[in-house]
Parts: sequence; structure tokens; C-alpha cells
Amino acid sequence: MDRLLLKYNNLPKAVKASVWFTFCSILQKGISFLTIPIFTRMLSVEEYGIISLFSAWQSIFSIFATLNLSYQIFNNGMVKFPDDRDGYTTAMLGLSNLATIVLFIIYLIFHAPLEAILNLPGEAIIMMFAGFLFSAAASLWTVQQRYVFEYRSLCTVTLAGTAGAALMGVICVYLVRSGLSKIFADTIVAVVIGIGIYYYLLKKNRRLINFKYWKYALKLDLPLIPHYLSMIVLGNSDRIMINAFYGKAFTALYSVPYNASMVMQIVITSINASFIPWTYQKCREQDFRQLRRISSVLLVAVMLITLVPSLFAPELVWILGSNRYSDSMWVVPPVSCSVFFMFLYSLFSNIELYYEKSKNIMTASVGAAVGNVLLNFIFIPVFGYLAAAYTTLACYILLSIAHFIFMNEVCRDRKISEDVYDKKLIVIVSAILIAYSIGVTFLFDKPAWIRYLIVLLITGFAYFKKDMLLKNLAIIKNDHKK
Repeated sequence: MDRLLLKYNNLPKAVKASVWFTFCSILQKGISFLTIPIFTRMLSVEEYGIISLFSAWQSIFSIFATLNLSYQIFNNGMVKFPDDRDGYTTAMLGLSNLATIVLFIIYLIFHAPLEAILNLPGEAIIMMFAGFLFSAAASLWTVQQRYVFEYRSLCTVTLAGTAGAALMGVICVYLVRSGLSKIFADTIVAVVIGIGIYYYLLKKNRRLINFKYWKYALKLDLPLIPHYLSMIVLGNSDRIMINAFYGKAFTALYSVPYNASMVMQIVITSINASFIPWTYQKCREQDFRQLRRISSVLLVAVMLITLVPSLFAPELVWILGSNRYSDSMWVVPPVSCSVFFMFLYSLFSNIELYYEKSKNIMTASVGAAVGNVLLNFIFIPVFGYLAAAYTTLACYILLSIAHFIFMNEVCRDRKISEDVYDKKLIVIVSAILIAYSIGVTFLFDKPAWIRYLIVLLITGFAYFKKDMLLKNLAIIKNDHKK
């Protein structure tokens, strides 16, 4: 134990931060994930469908209400204005709040038709905007803390908020058995934490209006708005369209296995969040050989991670939703496979974003989103809600291909002659995963021990290859020491 503590204390701050951010993210998502079985059993299928529908619309409106200023362009601002990072953060908060207020005024003017289109009550929409107004402070502060590797306060606030929302959600739903009570609980916790962080940010810098920073941010951000919107549409249009065709009950039937499929995205998102700054570093150094090597190891690791939920699909759906949701387990394999392609396209788009080619990102994302809506419109009425899972997979594959093409264009423009990523490995891994997502469904009506045996084989392979992964992670650690 003493040796382990000594090793930990000798780690660079960046490595410690990466470890804690990953752990915090896993625990945060894990707490939220573990509450799903409670809510699906306490609420009717229709009431749980309200929560799913609210979440889908919230994701879409957040783009316009916050301009997603805590996303990629925030890191660019941290690099551009290193001597006034607090001022930049506060200015982004002011700009985000302005967008929220403008959108809320539009809602008040057209509230009746909007509520009919959204199929949500006015109370839920008002709670949505309250969350936007104050959660922006928490989102911006979170990214700032990640950038400067301040993991202690971030982990504390994040886990306290997640645990508080989970506890309050259970209490509210127990007292009032409705989807709105869960939405109310989440909003209250988000607002309370947001107000605290808002006050903290203003103490450090009170200048919410800074036209210099606003101009810089909008110049980079506005071309990305269609990209952000497209990605949200790609991830949420299935639930919205299922609700339109079949109602809230079928939306819930789709959402439970969808959440089960996304369980491994907890780890993958954390991996990518830590990998982006390192990718930028390698691009600055023009060290594409090492970038190619490390990314190949991560690619295989992500593939193995995304194999697991499909093998446990019947069990995961039963745990999360009870027997009422068991027929929806077929959604898990294609959506789980989609998680891999989410990671894959982000590898390519990271290169595009580093060289500030945001228009390419927008083009690829809009194309994928439009394609998803069209495919859903064609196939959901014919094949039911299960079709949405396969249209989602198809569009993420197309999105990865589009970003790969655009990344290659960027490399040619920048006179980068060597491969940034291992193309052959990408094709092989992708083909294996697509075939697997189809083939694994034939095991669902077979004895469970067959699936469990495959899980053991995957685990064994990962164990014997752990030294390779640790060796390459050590390279990243040593780079942070420099």
C-alpha cells in the first residue's frame, strides 16, 4: 500500500487528474444508471416515456439556449487567452445566458403551438429553461477545471450533485408518481448547484459582457451550431419520431434498452475527454507516428468495451426495466455498436477541429442527421421502433466515413504525408463489430452460458493484452511530465 501511495504521489498532476476525471465520470453515470430500474418500476411505461421525451427535447433546445459554449470552442479560448481564463469563462456565461433569455422570450410568445408540437406540458418547458440558465455556469466551470487539471473540487461537486439528484428524484417520484416529479427534482438540484457556481465565477470576474471574447467565440461556435444540432438530432430523433408514430409507451420501450446500450459510453467518453488534449499536443509536435500507435490501442480497447452490453442485453433490459421491457432487448446490439462509431468519428473530427475546419464538421453532421430523420420516417412505420436502432447505426457509420474523408482533405492541405491513424486496422475492427452486432442477436434465444463464455473470452483477451495498453498509457504519462 505504501508503494502504491508513493507511486500515486509521484504521478504528474495531469495524470492524476485524468484518473480522477475517469473515475468520477464512471461513478456519476453509474449512479444515474442504477436509478433507472427504480424509476421504471415506480412509474408506468407512459410516465417514464415523458421523462425520455423531455430528455430528447432538452438536448435539442440546449444547443440554442446555451450555444454549447462549454464544448470544443471553450478549450480553444483557454489556449487563446491564457492570461484571462477567468474572464473568458465569465464572458461565455454571459453569452450563454443571453441566448437562454432570448429563446425563452420566443417560447413565451409562441408557447401554445410549441407545447403542442413538443407534446410536453408548460411546467416541464419552464423547468427546462430554468435548468439552462444556471446549469451553464456548472458546465463552463467543469470544462475549465478539466483544462487546468483541478480534479478535487470538480469531483466533489459533480458527485454531490449526481447523488443529490438521484436521491431527490426517488423521493419526489415516490411522493408523486409522475414523470414531471422526476424532472422537477433534477431541475431543483441543477439550479441550486448552478447558483453556487455562478456566484463563485462572478467573484473571480464580474464581466459577463465582453464583446471581444463574444466575437471570438461566436466566430468559431456559430459554424458548429448545425453540427451540434445534427448530432443531437442523430441521437434523439429516434425517440421523438417513435413518440410521434406510436406514443410515449413505445418511446419508453426504446429508451430503456438504448440506455443499456450506452452504459459503456461512460468509459469511452472519459477516454476521449483525456485523449483530446494529448491529440492536440501530438498535432502541434507533428508526432503522428505516436498518435497513430496510441490511437490504435485505444481503438481496439473501445471495440472490446462495446462488445459487452450486447452479450448481456436480455439481463440488462430486465434489470433496468423489468419484464415489461423484455421484448425491446433487440435494440441493444445495433445501438451498442453505434457507440464505437461515435468514438471513431470523434478521432477524425478532433483533427479537423484542431486545424479549425469547423465547416467540414458541420457538413458531415448535418448530412448524417438529415439521413437519420429520413430513414426513421421510412422504416419506423414499416418495421416498428426496432428500425430506429439500425438507422442510428447506419448513420453513425456514414458519419465516420464522412469525417474520415474530410480529415484526409485537411491533412493534404496541411502537407501531412503520413497516416494520422491506422486505416487498415480501422476497417478490420469496424467490419468485425458490424458483423458481431448482427450475429449476436441469434444468441438471445440460446442458452445463456454461451454468451457468458464469450464474455469470459473477451475478458481473457483483454487481460493478456493489458501490458500493451499500460505501456502505451505510460507514453502519455511521460509526455505530461515534459
